[in-house]
Amino acid sequence: MPTFYTLREANERLPELTTLLLHLQEEGRKLAEIHGEQMALRIRVRSNGHNVEERVAALKKGEAPLEEELRTGIEQLAAWNIQVKDLERGLVDFPALREGRTVFLCWEMGEPEVGFWHETTTGYANRQPVDDQFA
Repeated sequence: MPTFYTLREANERLPELTTLLLHLQEEGRKLAEIHGEQMALRIRVRSNGHNVEERVAALKKGEAPLEEELRTGIEQLAAWNIQVKDLERGLVDFPALREGRTVFLCWEMGEPEVGFWHETTTGYANRQPVDDQFA
């Protein structure tokens, strides 16, 4: 994968990236549900002594495959040299070159194409529209 993306390369990656991000978001939601239920069970056990060992074991069993899916997806993003800034929003950065220095092409899921960039020392709030420096 490229060390630095051109605007064209970043835009060409979007279909695969969107599919992967949607998958990771879904797996993350499932994992959050499991963690929420585990917390509720712990509170219930502390408050009234219910025996919930079977349910806790079932939740633990369901947790491992989700964690593995998330790990695999994050490894794929790393192999593509794409940095996830906010998985829930689908916000990612692609390393790029602008005037000889490293910057980030910035994309958020739902945007039709990569249309913004920012310095590596700033973030989303400082996005600027791409221009002919990325052509």
